[in-house]
Amino acid sequence: SRSNNATQTTQAIWTQTKNIIQDNKKKTKAEVEVISGATYSSNGIINATKDALEQAKGKTTKPGQSEYARKNMDGGASSAGGGGTAGAKQETDFTDLKDGEYEGTASGYYTNSIKVKVTVSGGKITKIELTENKDDRKYFTKEKEEKLIKSIIDNQSTKVDTMSGATYSSRGVINAVVNALSGAKSALSILSNDGSTEKLFDGENKTQEIVEIERARNNNGATPNVKVQNMTISKKLTIKDSMRDGTVTFENVTVNGDILIQGGGDNSIKFNNCTLKGTITVDKQIRQRVNVVFDQDTKVNGKVVLKTPARVNTDGNTVIPNLELSSSLGNNHQTVINANVRNLDIKTINANILIDENSKVNSINLPNNVERYEKNKTTYTNQDGTFNLEIKKPENINKGSNTNPSMRVVYGYSNVDQVKYPSVAPFIHPPFYDMRVKVVLDSSNRIISVSNDETGVKGLPEGVSPESWSRHERYWNRMIAGNIFDKFTGKTLVQVKAMQMDKGQPDVVTGATANSLAMKQAVINAIEGKKGRAFLTSTQTLKAVSEVQQGVTTVNFTNTLPNDFKVKLLSVAHTVYNGEQVIQSATLSKDGTVLIIPNNLKAGHYYVNILDDSNSYRSPDFEGGVGENGHYPYFVVKSNATLSFADDKLTVSDGDLKNVYDNIEHIIITDVQEKASNPKYRATEIEPIGHHGIKGRTPVTVLFDENTGELKHNAKISGRGGDTPIFKYGKQYKIEVEAFGYNKVEIDYVANKTNKILTGDANVDQVKYPFVDPFIHPPFFNARVIVELDSDGKIISVKDNKTGEEGLAPGGSKDLWNRRNKPYWDKAVIEGKVFNKFVGKTLAEVEAMQMDTGGADVVSGATANSLAVKQAVINAINEKNGKLFLKSDQTLSANPLMINKTTSEVMLTNTLPSDFDIQLIGVIGGVYNTTTSSILGFNLEADGTKLTIPDNLKAGHYYINIIDRNQKYRSPDFESRSGIHYPYFVIKNDATLGFTNSRLTVSDNDLENVLKNIKEIVVKDKSRLGEVGYEGEELETVGHHGTVDEDGANFFNKDGSINLDTKSWIRVNGKWETRPMFEIGKEYQIEVDVWGFENKFIFDYTASNILPPPAPLLVEKFGEAKVQRYNYSVKVKLTLNSENKIVSVEDNNTEPRSNKRYWNKVKNRLFNKLADKTLEEVKAMNVERRGADVVSGATYTSKALKQAVINAFNN
Repeated sequence: SRSNNATQTTQAIWTQTKNIIQDNKKKTKAEVEVISGATYSSNGIINATKDALEQAKGKTTKPGQSEYARKNMDGGASSAGGGGTAGAKQETDFTDLKDGEYEGTASGYYTNSIKVKVTVSGGKITKIELTENKDDRKYFTKEKEEKLIKSIIDNQSTKVDTMSGATYSSRGVINAVVNALSGAKSALSILSNDGSTEKLFDGENKTQEIVEIERARNNNGATPNVKVQNMTISKKLTIKDSMRDGTVTFENVTVNGDILIQGGGDNSIKFNNCTLKGTITVDKQIRQRVNVVFDQDTKVNGKVVLKTPARVNTDGNTVIPNLELSSSLGNNHQTVINANVRNLDIKTINANILIDENSKVNSINLPNNVERYEKNKTTYTNQDGTFNLEIKKPENINKGSNTNPSMRVVYGYSNVDQVKYPSVAPFIHPPFYDMRVKVVLDSSNRIISVSNDETGVKGLPEGVSPESWSRHERYWNRMIAGNIFDKFTGKTLVQVKAMQMDKGQPDVVTGATANSLAMKQAVINAIEGKKGRAFLTSTQTLKAVSEVQQGVTTVNFTNTLPNDFKVKLLSVAHTVYNGEQVIQSATLSKDGTVLIIPNNLKAGHYYVNILDDSNSYRSPDFEGGVGENGHYPYFVVKSNATLSFADDKLTVSDGDLKNVYDNIEHIIITDVQEKASNPKYRATEIEPIGHHGIKGRTPVTVLFDENTGELKHNAKISGRGGDTPIFKYGKQYKIEVEAFGYNKVEIDYVANKTNKILTGDANVDQVKYPFVDPFIHPPFFNARVIVELDSDGKIISVKDNKTGEEGLAPGGSKDLWNRRNKPYWDKAVIEGKVFNKFVGKTLAEVEAMQMDTGGADVVSGATANSLAVKQAVINAINEKNGKLFLKSDQTLSANPLMINKTTSEVMLTNTLPSDFDIQLIGVIGGVYNTTTSSILGFNLEADGTKLTIPDNLKAGHYYINIIDRNQKYRSPDFESRSGIHYPYFVIKNDATLGFTNSRLTVSDNDLENVLKNIKEIVVKDKSRLGEVGYEGEELETVGHHGTVDEDGANFFNKDGSINLDTKSWIRVNGKWETRPMFEIGKEYQIEVDVWGFENKFIFDYTASNILPPPAPLLVEKFGEAKVQRYNYSVKVKLTLNSENKIVSVEDNNTEPRSNKRYWNKVKNRLFNKLADKTLEEVKAMNVERRGADVVSGATYTSKALKQAVINAFNN
């Protein structure tokens, strides 16, 4: 039986399970196979993987917490012989996961036999590792394990098959993956305001799994304030500590899961008309206490737990079923209860609590070691004086007891900054501080809880402001997010001491190593009743009396340490890099004043690392930098050799150049001309050790050759923005080299052997002006590059020059650029490696590069960025600036905007920069800008104030496309969210719009012109008219980014009928989805706004899939007639409808010669007047002199037009 062979079979099953995991990597939505012969191990792995994935979704914080892990821990399946514990396979698809590493546990054949680590990158599972397997490898082979893992990753799902013969292990792996990733689901992050007004987030009555409320990164110093309304949260709501003392209001929100309140102040967390079903935990570790308010329409179904002081309020009849004052609750602020509470469970013995007079409590439960509960008693304390409870109206409490177990509270602290002295890693930025904790122990000295004891206030040295501690908040918050306090719960002192808190170890919070180590020591100190080490001042140290010459064996020190500092020598270390060259046989006197050293020490700097043997004080810190500015003890051995610079080389007379490099204090490089002309100039400084005692970014050998000492002409210094050249071609520099124990060397240097370093920029958003394709989303920006050329003019390298920071248009949001533009910039620069394409090329070769769509050099999917980088490189080599941004009000504006057809001039107001040299590149009619449809006959005056236009323009909208001849400025952009920026004018349309036979019509029959001038369409459901807030659905033919909106552009068919395929866009779970705009049989009101018409055209429409009757057939006829006394003929084309009425009259190439102005007057006045007339009505027109229809001053031409029309009718 299997029970008799469990040990032998486990390994085989385990090997098969690994195959299941590999198999899981491929299938996104397919079923993962259970491996035959290892069913239980397979399911154990699947459950363990799910356990890890639950962490990746943010639902759990550590292995074994998810429902999948619990199912496996509880069994969930059975098999003979003590095995077969794997639960049911947990089938889950994974999308939008948070990046990180997650651990999960699940049962395979044996309980909790499977552990996995799941790596998520780019929102997807990229790696699954089996970190523990207690099943039988005989069944779950390595091959099966890899196959299962591959299947999960390929599918991004645990809906995969288990491995045949290893079903339990396969399930274990699958479930462990799900358990792991339960915490990795990406949360909806709602940011607070970035100004003084409340930020409103409307959830549109949709459901989100996980929601986090946090402060906007750039909130301009405003108090965070956000309101969230109309939403259901199915899993978890967190008000993050980054909200600080801000305000969060929830209205009409349902939370089915738990709520964690880490941020908020005295006027902060308000729930209005909400339903709260899970546990609500207040755990705000720093700053003000939280004020939580539940209004009269809010239902609280779950427990409320206060881990930190708070005010709790209910309005009306709202009741909190269970309110727990946790054992970790402290007394740094008073906890105030002004609420209706069914059961009040007070577990803390270290708090200041007030139950206000408006509170009503059915039952109160007090700790055993405080005063006994009595009816109508108003105050309760304990013997230690750490507990105080005041009840304003004891008659409002129905009953009470003292049944909570006895406990004791101890406090401890430990320094965060010297957890690994004398190493400064992990580095803690000043101000240095103590980690302070409160530890609650049960009667067996097992930890009930650990909490913060005002670390950011009490933990600071005397005279240091708590505000200055705020720079540590991100590491503190990281530690809290890693649930550091929970790691201690249930442990004894022995178990705490065994915790592994160093970098990469199981118990550490990643990214908060120093805090984790200090937390562990503070808890130990609390339980053992020990004090942490006290701070020293910057003057309390050992200071060498003087430098010593090589060969001397005694160094004398002045001791300014506290009298009770028991000096112990830890080590003496040579060079500026502490700990790398430790010296043997050094001894320090008990009073710290005499150090005995060997007589063969090399020249240079020596650290004297000391401890307080009584453990009462910290050691002197390394703040201030190396040498005399630092606080730490050190001495210097003076060299007998001479340091010098000749023939472009740094040399030392004893030949030991390495020792010089190891003891460099600093190198200062000054641009002589720049220093003389710029009072704010700062020299370049190379420091092997910075002022915080940590290694500098740039080693000395960047400047001087490691072996020969030769000066590197093309040296680059490392910084946050990357490597930057130190020297610029042709410039004069002064270089000062100072090394401990050696003479100072000053070097005069002219950089005439240096590569040329050039910078250039070019706009990304108008690479094909006036087209907006390829489209660039605002904020608009310049591609900024650094180009390095060799002496032959060939490109050595191209690098980014802070494009996403300094390349943005004035006022552009970096956060928005990161979301909208950076992916395309990264696609070009990182994925497409566009910079590498320029290496080795000359200017001529760069100019010949093909960067347009489909070109040989373009990065596909990043055309605009590719073109801009090319131009930026060209600009850099030519030492030419890119085009400057215009402000939104710098443009040409028509005044008046709308003109009549008879007008021949458009008057413009010019607000462009005075040195913008205007060049007209085209005038385009309609809403769709182009260059191929440019109309001829326009002339723009040099000052941009008058545009002369042709006399035959149709009504509608006209773009005036202009550029700056000098290429100094961009053109006005086509962005219109806050008003139109580009130059344009409008010609009035005197025709009339209609909606007949289910078609849009126009009285002059030029529907084509109407359709290309539609500005906006609004569709309203007639059944919702009058509904508050309902505005219908808006469609634009051209959106506010200047791009064509296909739904608006295709709303009408060419014949004026409505396109029933038009889509409506709605947001579902944060993503845009489409649905049909029209429902057959429903009535709609439609508004059409057309450029040239003074009013919107509004009509009713009933959606029908029955085609409208065909448009009336039109007939074209031609006629002409001579103009009396003038030697030319009027020629016209008539369009007649089925009723033989004139639809339109058009000029048919009339040649008026010198009489053009008379012919134009007649056309402009009479063509529209003839519309809709029959032959008889034309004959009745009076065009005699002073007649009702004659054009004054053009009588003969008027008569000829009338006759030409009559002739056309008769032809």
